[in-house]
Amino acid sequence: MEKKVVKTDRKYKSKIKYVDLVGDVIVPDVKPDIVRIASVSSNVYVQKEEKASNRLRLDGKVDSYISYISDNEETRSIESSFSFVEQIECEGLKENSKTKIEVIIDSSDVKLLNERKVQVRIMLKVIVIFFEEYDLELPDFMNNDNKEFSNLEMLESKIKLKNIFKSAKGKSNIKEIVELDDKAEISEIIKLSKEIVNIENKISINKILSKADIKLKIMYLTENGNLKIKEVSVPAMTFIDIEGVKEDLLVDVNYKIKNLSLRLDQEKRNVVEIISEIEVECECYKEEEIMLIEDMYSLDKDVTFLKKEINALECCDKSLDTISVFERIKLDGLANILDIDARVKDVNENGEGKLELEIFYEVDNKQVLEVKKELLEFRINTDNKTLDIEEVSFNVLNKKFTQNEEYVDCDITIEIVYNKFKERVVNILDQIEVKDKEDHNSIMCMYFIKPEDTLWSIAKQFNIKKDLLIRINELEDEKLIPGEKLYIIR
Repeated sequence: MEKKVVKTDRKYKSKIKYVDLVGDVIVPDVKPDIVRIASVSSNVYVQKEEKASNRLRLDGKVDSYISYISDNEETRSIESSFSFVEQIECEGLKENSKTKIEVIIDSSDVKLLNERKVQVRIMLKVIVIFFEEYDLELPDFMNNDNKEFSNLEMLESKIKLKNIFKSAKGKSNIKEIVELDDKAEISEIIKLSKEIVNIENKISINKILSKADIKLKIMYLTENGNLKIKEVSVPAMTFIDIEGVKEDLLVDVNYKIKNLSLRLDQEKRNVVEIISEIEVECECYKEEEIMLIEDMYSLDKDVTFLKKEINALECCDKSLDTISVFERIKLDGLANILDIDARVKDVNENGEGKLELEIFYEVDNKQVLEVKKELLEFRINTDNKTLDIEEVSFNVLNKKFTQNEEYVDCDITIEIVYNKFKERVVNILDQIEVKDKEDHNSIMCMYFIKPEDTLWSIAKQFNIKKDLLIRINELEDEKLIPGEKLYIIR
């Protein structure tokens, strides 16, 4: 029997691990003493991944900007950087195994030890999903000329599976000069946040061109003591070499920022140099429509078969849902909203989650930075079904904030993105055996429909074609009513 081969992958394990980073940071001699901490803004980077037998090693670092209020009531900041090495055990892992790795900052805190020293504590959440790639062999009855299979009745269903062509990686470097302020000199950076947006991929001969924008939001302090926010978009472009790639293939990419730093220009103090390393993981694939045979029988043969279960990635329509979260928050002494960060966390299988807000604002026109954290609860409508957390991701879309005296009205839209691939258990036919029938007598009878009956099960029971059963009984559809009668003729 001919077989159709689909190269796909399946998830065989996932792990979550927490990494606790703790370290002391000394205030540089050129900066004033600390009276109190305002905030800490951190970015995490995985710089190196090493796979060996049953083990994954991650080398990375966390860069932070710690903003504080000095003894002369000024907002200032100091920078810190911590390296980490983490090993994750996984039985069956090989050097060429596929992994999906996400490292996020779960929490961060700064403790004031004295006026010249602080302790930084950052909790990392490491999420790793392990995949194995394999060839899935499916019986292809449509392309089989064997006469043994020429008179089969088959119960069919269709499924789209991910058929992988090839995977590869590409790297590029970014170096961009950006003017933050056209009037005042920059004193120091207070906060930095990053986001990858506007991803586009183009296939050419043996290459993938991937383009994206790194969206940066930079909070900074000017020499005259003003706090300001600047949003900049830095283009990133990477070529990935993949031999034999064709335009009819689909492309998925995953951007990883390996490093990101801002350098103040010592001559033009209103300008920063943005330097970053980018790695792009690229996978090319097809959505292969497969005909699955759920059941079968023959009109003139005895057919026996076994089924086996396999896990495969089913291609799904990537649907989007949105929910809105509204809250009025009081901020004592509020003068001016500078920035608000929002992120989704702690979503459970019941669809209950929390939106963490971090509000950066100035107090009483003193140009002193204050930060307030709020947790807003929300709920996703799951129609009383269990939500598979690994199958969804969340994006914070529109953030509308209206300042009203000492209050800020927060109106936030959260986008719920369902993954384009869903792991599914598929039953496929295996070890099919066809023999001559010993008895194939004609019959004519009346059959009363039972609650569990389907047209397929009745046709198989009496060894007739389902279409014939429909035609004899003049049925308009396949809906059956228990207790009603069917005529059986063979």
